[in-house]
Amino acid sequence: MLRKLRNLEGWTIDGSDRKDIGTVEDSYLDDEHWTVRYLVANIGRWGVVQETLVPPKAIDRVNPENSRIVVSLTQGEMEQLPSADTRRPVAQRYERECSSQFGYPTFWPSGEADPPAPPTLAEQAAALASRVAPADEEEAHLRSVHELTGYHIHALDGDCGVLEDFFTDEMWAVRYLTVHTGHWPTGRTVLLSPDKILSIEWEHQQVNVDLTRDDIKQSPRYRSGTQIESSIEDCL
Repeated sequence: MLRKLRNLEGWTIDGSDRKDIGTVEDSYLDDEHWTVRYLVANIGRWGVVQETLVPPKAIDRVNPENSRIVVSLTQGEMEQLPSADTRRPVAQRYERECSSQFGYPTFWPSGEADPPAPPTLAEQAAALASRVAPADEEEAHLRSVHELTGYHIHALDGDCGVLEDFFTDEMWAVRYLTVHTGHWPTGRTVLLSPDKILSIEWEHQQVNVDLTRDDIKQSPRYRSGTQIESSIEDCL
C-alpha cells in the first residue's frame, strides 16, 4: 500500500508504552536512493518545539484510520534520538547560512549614495557551495519534503509543473512524485518516477527531469482521494 508523505504531517506518534509522544512535522528524503531517512517529530510539550529524527526502522505500524503512527520506542527513548538541529537538509543549511552571511543590512552600508545591489540567490549559492560542506555523505543528500513541495518541475524543453507530494511504499521507498501541471489548459496531477530526476537546484527551487513536456503530459494521471494500484508500471 502506498502513502502520501505530506498527508502524514500532523499525525500523532504513539510510543510502545502507549503514550502520545508527539506529532509528525516533516519527512527527510535521501535524493540519491530515494527513500525516507527520517520522520521529523515534534515531541515538545506545552507549546515548546523539540524536533527529533525518527528512522523508519523505529516505526512499528502506520494506522491511517485514526492518523496515528506507532513506534517501537518509549517516550524516554524517543527523547534520546538525534535532534533535528544536528542533521539538516542541504537546502536548509545553505539558506540559514545565506541569511546570516548575506542578509540585510550587510549589503546596504550606511553613508553610500548608491549602495551595491544585494547578490542574487544563485550568487549566494555559488559563494557558499565551496565552503559549506555537508557533515557526511548522508547529509549531503537529505531533502525536506515540506521544503521541496512547490518546487518547479523543469523538463528538457521547459517548465512543466509543480511538485506536490511523494508516494512511498511500505518499506518507505519513494515510488512516485505527484506533479500538478495546472499552467497547461488541460492541467492535471500526474505521477512521475524519481528515477527520472536529473538534479535538484535549491537556489532556483527547481527539479530537473529527464523528460520532455509531452512525456509528462502523457504520464499516469492521479486523482486526489483515489488509491494507486500496485499494478501501475507505466509511470515514466
